[in-house]
Amino acid sequence: MIRASWLAVMALVLSSGVSGAFYKSESDDGNVEGRILFHQSVFISSNPGLPFIYPHSTDNGTDISARLMLEGTYREFLKLDFHAEQRLVSTTVPQTAGAASYGVMRSPALYLTERNDGGSRAFLDVDRINLRATAGPVDVIAGRQPISMATCYYFTPNDFFAPFAASTFYRLYKPGVDAVRVEARLGDLTQFTAASALGYEKKPADPSGYGDGVDWGESSYVARLTTSAAGLEIGALAGRAHGDVVTGGSFQGEIGKLGIRGEGHYVHPEDGAPGAAKIAVQLERKYENSLTLRAEYYHNGAGATAAEDYQAGQYYPARDYAAIGAGYEFTPLLTGEMVTVINLDDGSYAPYLYFLYSLADEMEMALGFSSPRGDPPSVTGAQSQYGGAPSTFTVEIRAYF
Repeated sequence: MIRASWLAVMALVLSSGVSGAFYKSESDDGNVEGRILFHQSVFISSNPGLPFIYPHSTDNGTDISARLMLEGTYREFLKLDFHAEQRLVSTTVPQTAGAASYGVMRSPALYLTERNDGGSRAFLDVDRINLRATAGPVDVIAGRQPISMATCYYFTPNDFFAPFAASTFYRLYKPGVDAVRVEARLGDLTQFTAASALGYEKKPADPSGYGDGVDWGESSYVARLTTSAAGLEIGALAGRAHGDVVTGGSFQGEIGKLGIRGEGHYVHPEDGAPGAAKIAVQLERKYENSLTLRAEYYHNGAGATAAEDYQAGQYYPARDYAAIGAGYEFTPLLTGEMVTVINLDDGSYAPYLYFLYSLADEMEMALGFSSPRGDPPSVTGAQSQYGGAPSTFTVEIRAYF
């Protein structure tokens, strides 16, 4: 499997060239443009010597996808955005339900399983399909769409719908959720956003992870107002997210040459359980030589302070985290990024390295490496978050047509 994947990667690299949109049409009333993103990644992992968790000393896999992207406008007040992705995942690591659709809560009606035999999975997924109507300072977007109210980079507690992990470096395409969103520009520096996203019944047996039935208790209704004051963008938000009432806010701006960001909210559970605060703060410094340094702290009030109390399936099961990252442009064609995510409760940490090289105007190669460290788990349970995670090496090729 790995050998065939490497041959496919090298064939794509050797055939690289400049490319534009494969389809483009313009008229007095509007335009339509179509593009395709081809992606292939190959990974190899070195597993810890834990036979009760990992049956093999190494694992490998490949992920191939083709994303069709269509954008159309009509007389500057209507815009259509459509993304469909054909994807094949083949790996020696056992796959879980929901992995194929990124674990995002959305209807499986636009998701088609073509193959699922445990070792490989093929599926067709409509990632975006929405219509934007513009009337003066107001935009209304209805349909499957990406939504974020986050301010920070690594930890984003105010991203209620499909947050990126701190270790995600490629963030161009954010998964969409089924929602209606209103954006209103109330002034040059003031904006109001209201979003309502449907929730769905969890269905672990389904490859998408969710069933067809709408779960109104899991649906979300969140409003946010941002404005500028004292050189900072300040925001306040309130609403209901996945069954819980939330109130919070954010800020971002610069003090001298230092960038500052912060966001968070307080969760008021409707079932009477104790509330919890989720807060992230970030400091950032950008230098003229392209070096960027970031430091971030995240307090997850709903998290646990002991490894044995961690809840499975969460990115951040502990209470306190830190992230230290940097980015640098080595040449006009080569950039590098790194981040180390630290669990401040159990002392484990996970460093990630990422290098991006431009092969052509429409093609790039990315190399990634991670090597988590911490107390390894025992037969009785976890001793740290990252102590049982494998070291991985990944190669990715992305090409636009």
